[in-house]
Amino acid sequence: MHTREQGEVPAVSHYGSDGVVDRYVSLREDGLFEQEREALERGFFDADAPVLDLGCGAGRTTAAIAERGYDVVGVDISAPMVRAAEAATDATCLTADATQLPFRDGAFGTVLFSYNGLDDLYPESSRYAALGEINRVLADDGLFVFSAHNSRRLALVYPPTPAELRETAAFWARNLADGRIGTPYKRVEGVRGVYPVYHITPPAQRRQLRSFGFEPLTTLGRTGTLSRLFGPTVYYVARKGTA
Repeated sequence: MHTREQGEVPAVSHYGSDGVVDRYVSLREDGLFEQEREALERGFFDADAPVLDLGCGAGRTTAAIAERGYDVVGVDISAPMVRAAEAATDATCLTADATQLPFRDGAFGTVLFSYNGLDDLYPESSRYAALGEINRVLADDGLFVFSAHNSRRLALVYPPTPAELRETAAFWARNLADGRIGTPYKRVEGVRGVYPVYHITPPAQRRQLRSFGFEPLTTLGRTGTLSRLFGPTVYYVARKGTA
């Protein structure tokens, strides 16, 4: 089992820092990502039941969904993020952990977990706990919309520039030294230092969804089929099965 190593900053600390909160506040100007708009336009959000926006950050998605007339509740583990979200929308925003949601069974018609938030949960038992909680708080036939890192992208060097080649080589050397080859968590280097992020192929993600009682419906890609197969991020839509 991997534990947090020197240089790794816990997600809750990272997402509560002033600089990161400010960055997420600036993202509100972008509104919904293309895949999120597509999910709304294709009817993958239940307009007749509350929407749970997990990992809502500073309210980018919460505010945009509320403006479209949905009854939405934003949740984030970072209290500073939640305060920023509350400043952006009249929607209810709460500080809570995705692995222990403070809602009754079947409370929501749709759950959104955007910006690869599910992949930040560590270790894998936390990811599994969150998937179980999402299933629990969804109504029967409720919809789960989320994004996840695509591990197929790790095999590509694109664009094939010297800088990209160096970065890719450093990535694999770091993870080989850490014993993470063949595991879903890879250590990435970013504004949070060096930290583990979950990566999974679309077929494996669909199997994982089924194991938690979801029926995968579709994937949403920024530029179509190639993006869905090899893009760095894939958006998934799944339906909660009935017991």
